[in-house]
Amino acid sequence: MHPHFYKINLSLLFVCLTSFFTKAQEADTTAKDFISEGFKVHTYVMNMTDFAKVTSIRKPLFLGVNGIQITTFTKENKWWKNGMFSTYILNTYGDNPTTDYVGDYQMFDNIESFPDTNNHIHLGKGQLNYRTFIYSLYYQHFFKKSRLLLGQYDLNFDFAFSNIGLNFINSSFGLQPTLAYNVPSFSTFPFTNLTARYEYDINENVSFRAAIAQGVGGNQLTNPHATKYVETFKDGGLFMISEISRSSFKNDFLLSEYKFGVWGHTGSKSMHFNNYTNKTDTTTNHFNFGAYFIADKLLKAEANDSSQGLYAFIDLGWAPGDYNIFNYYAGGGLSYTGLFPKRNADVISLALATPFYSKGIVKEDKYSLTEKAVELNYNIVSNYINFQPCIQYLANIGGAHGLEKFAFMLRIASHKGVFY
Repeated sequence: MHPHFYKINLSLLFVCLTSFFTKAQEADTTAKDFISEGFKVHTYVMNMTDFAKVTSIRKPLFLGVNGIQITTFTKENKWWKNGMFSTYILNTYGDNPTTDYVGDYQMFDNIESFPDTNNHIHLGKGQLNYRTFIYSLYYQHFFKKSRLLLGQYDLNFDFAFSNIGLNFINSSFGLQPTLAYNVPSFSTFPFTNLTARYEYDINENVSFRAAIAQGVGGNQLTNPHATKYVETFKDGGLFMISEISRSSFKNDFLLSEYKFGVWGHTGSKSMHFNNYTNKTDTTTNHFNFGAYFIADKLLKAEANDSSQGLYAFIDLGWAPGDYNIFNYYAGGGLSYTGLFPKRNADVISLALATPFYSKGIVKEDKYSLTEKAVELNYNIVSNYINFQPCIQYLANIGGAHGLEKFAFMLRIASHKGVFY
C-alpha cells in the first residue's frame, strides 16, 4: 500500500467536499466585513491534486497544490481610484515525480514545475512533503490605456504563454524550456521574484508589455517561504523581458492571438550560464538572451455556439546554444471544446513538445538531439470540480537515447471565486 494512502484519500475527500458544497463566487461578489467594517476584498480559492502511475516505476505518485488569493480594489474602499492590491499564498505537497523518479527535463507535471534541482516541495521528516510560501504580493495601478505593476509576481501570467497550452499538464506547454529551463530563476511558479511590469494597449487588438525582475529569487532552502527579499538581491543580476501581442475576439471568445517576445539575463555569481561549446571558457556570468513566438488560432467554430470548436497552437523558442542546455524549442497541438453532445464545456487536447539540446551537449556529453513529450488529456468540466485524465509519452528522457516511459495521470481540480 502507498505510504501516503490515507493522506491521499483525506485530500481527495477535502477537494470533493469543498467543491460540491461551496458555490462559486460571481465576479462582483466581495467578502463582507473582512478585518474591519467596510474593508472589502475579493477572494479566490483553488486546489489541484494529481495522481500518476509511470511505467517501470512501482510507486504510485501523488502531488498537489492549494492556495488562496486575496485582492482589494482601492476605489471600493474609498482610498483612491484605479489601484489594486493582491496577495496569493500557496501550499504544495506530495511527491517529486521528475526529480526523484523520472528525470525528464521538461517536467511532465507542472505542479512540480521548474527547476528540478531546486524543487519547490519541502521535505518534512516523517510527514507528507510540503512547502507553504508567498506566491505573489503586488500593487497594480490602472491608467487609461496602460497598467503598472510592482511587487512579487509570476511573469508567466503575462509573458510567454499560449492560451491553448494552458489546457495541458506537462510544464513545457505552459512555459517553453528554452526560457524556463535555461533560466531557472525566471520569476514563475514555484519561485517568484520582485518585479516591475508595464503594459500598454496600442489599440484594441495590439498590446506591448515589458518587465524587469531580480535575477534570482532563491529556492526552497535559501528562501523557503519567499519572504527574503533583500537577501536575494545580492549577486542575483537582473532579468528583462518584453513582448508584443496581437489578438482578436468575437463575443468575448478568442479567435486568434500572436505573440513575439525577447528576454535577457545579466548573469551573476548566483545565476551561472556555463559555456557548453567551449569547455575552456570558465566564465560563468555571461549575459544570456533568447526569443520566442507563440500563436493561438481558432480553426473552426461550431455553427450554433462560438464558444465551442477546434483550436490550434504553436510555440517556438530560441536561445544561443553556447550558454544554454536547450538551443531550440518547438511545441504545438490541438484542442477541441464541446466535442461531445451535452458536454459543451469539456475540452479534449493533444500536443507535442520537443526541445532541442545544444550542439555542445549533444557532441561532448553524447545527449540525444531532442527530448519529446506527447500529451493527450480530456478535461471534464463542471461548475465546482474538474476531472482531467491524461496520458503522456516521454521519449529520450533526460537526453538518454531510447529511454522512454508512459505516464498515466488524473488531475482533480476545484476553484471558487475570481482570479485577478
